[in-house]
Amino acid sequence: MRNDNPMLVKLSTILWVSFLSAGIATMLFFATFDPLDLAQIATFPMEMERSAGYSFGFLLFWGLLSINGFFITWLMSLGQRKKQSPEG
Repeated sequence: MRNDNPMLVKLSTILWVSFLSAGIATMLFFATFDPLDLAQIATFPMEMERSAGYSFGFLLFWGLLSINGFFITWLMSLGQRKKQSPEG
């Protein structure tokens, strides 16, 4: 038996789309900027291997895009609630 919990569907959709978008953003960003160069010009002393920089960048993009997805979903649900209310 399949459980189609709407909240779980929204959560998995947001996380999956943000994961794919973070992958694309990481490729585009690091095609232009080298993580080792970014570590050298950082305002705080940081030693990082190139692969760690790629991982950090991907997680940063994924986090930001997930927050964006949650915010958009929340705003859309506010609009739907307003449509369903008898006053709106």
